[in-house]
Amino acid sequence: MPHRPASRDDDRVATEMFGMLAANMRLGVPANLVAAPIFYAALSMQGPVPGFVAWLLVLLLLVLLYFAWVRPWQRRALAARRLKALSRGLVAYSLVFGSLWGLATMLWFSPDPWRQVVLIVALMALAVTGCFATASHMPSAWALCLPMALGLLLSAANHGTPLTLLMAPTALLVVGVLLY
Repeated sequence: MPHRPASRDDDRVATEMFGMLAANMRLGVPANLVAAPIFYAALSMQGPVPGFVAWLLVLLLLVLLYFAWVRPWQRRALAARRLKALSRGLVAYSLVFGSLWGLATMLWFSPDPWRQVVLIVALMALAVTGCFATASHMPSAWALCLPMALGLLLSAANHGTPLTLLMAPTALLVVGVLLY
């Protein structure tokens, strides 16, 4: 099938999709700062959460980076209709953001069932909200959700208890369905 050049309608649709993503990110990115203390409170019920302050500072840095650089760049790129560059930049940002949450899963995973439930519930909440927020740009959705799910899957495979070997692939399946 020959490649057809993008039409004006295609550009308009893409511009609207990126506009929806920008609106969702404006609220969704800082919402992580509300989710993080809840995440900490749930994790700390079962024991220490070493390195949480450092992780939280990186999360705060990503949120500040979004408002100081990504959001203004996103508006300029959208206004100039630089859609390919916008797509690449937002995928990169989403990948870093998702990787930070995937790292959290790996840092604080343990064979303890309570800790696993907290991590899986947090992952599912982040995946559901992240997939809905980025649904207008599926590459960003994949970049956000896949590292989170992979962090859980790698941790579960490393610990290898029957519960983790059941829960992690189930969570990955849910993320896969969300991304489909």
